[in-house]
Amino acid sequence: MSHSRNASDTSDLSETISEPESVISFNESVYFNMQNATVSTATYVGQARQTIGQLATNENRWITTPSSVHNVDASRVLDAMLGNACGTGGETSERYTACAICACPEIHDQVNLARTWFMYLLWPFFTAGTH
Repeated sequence: MSHSRNASDTSDLSETISEPESVISFNESVYFNMQNATVSTATYVGQARQTIGQLATNENRWITTPSSVHNVDASRVLDAMLGNACGTGGETSERYTACAICACPEIHDQVNLARTWFMYLLWPFFTAGTH
């Protein structure tokens, strides 16, 4: 069964799913960068590494965690995600990860991305290992 969307389907969807404008803008930016064939994955990875390097020296880079755990350095989360993306999901995964990091121009955006990845992807594994 084929599912296709037309303009009215999209408007209906936007009325039923209420995403914050910042999330929509982030997703659009990542999608645009992913589709931009004029920019290589290596270029995005280089830009992402530069962003991570700048974040690593910022005092506001910490992800607050529950009191039983030390706070987490957002730059290390982003670095680990980028460093392992290609090995776990190939070039598409590496490109997505780099594009997502590049779509976060401000420190608070970078920390929020790292927090999202940490809390939804990594935290369940961390807590499972502590029991």
